[in-house]
Amino acid sequence: MWNIPLFNNIIYFMDETMKYHNVKGLSPIVGIMLLVTISTILSVSIYIMLVPSINNMMNSEYTNQTFEKIKIDSVKLNVDSSFIIVVRNIGDVKASIDTIYLIDPTTNSLVAYSDTFFVNNEKYDIYFLESLSVIEITGSFGISLTQNKSYEIKVVTKRGNEGTFRVVATG
Repeated sequence: MWNIPLFNNIIYFMDETMKYHNVKGLSPIVGIMLLVTISTILSVSIYIMLVPSINNMMNSEYTNQTFEKIKIDSVKLNVDSSFIIVVRNIGDVKASIDTIYLIDPTTNSLVAYSDTFFVNNEKYDIYFLESLSVIEITGSFGISLTQNKSYEIKVVTKRGNEGTFRVVATG
C-alpha cells in the first residue's frame, strides 16, 4: 500500500487491487499540534535558561550605582627605586590599595612590584582609601633603576581597578 499526498490535504492510497482511494488526512492537524508542542517546549527551555542569567546581571556589582576608582595625581621615582605616589580616590566607595607595580613601557614588562608600602610613616599591606580622599604613598621596589629612563607606575586595588602614571627615574 502506497500513500501519495497529491493536493487539498487528500491522501490517495492504492490498495491491493491497485485502485486509488481518497481519504481526508489528519496530517495537517497532527502537524499543527506537533508545531505548537515543539514551540512551547522551546519557549519554556529558553525562559528557564535565561531568567537566572538576567537576574545575575541585574544583581551584579556592575549595575550598582557606586563604584571604586583611583587616580594617580603625581609620582616621584628615584634611581634607587624609592617612590612617592599621590593617589586620589575618585570613586563612590572605599578603595583598597593592594599592590604597586613598576613597568617598563617600551617592552610592557614587569620590572618590580611592591606589596608593602608606607602611608603617614606606617607600613601597610592593604590600605583602605576613603571616597574622595587623597593620600601620599611612599616605599621602594628594592632595585636599581636607569637614570632618565621612562617607567610606568601602576597602583592596583583589591578589586583589580588600577591607576597608572608614566614617570622618569631621576637621581
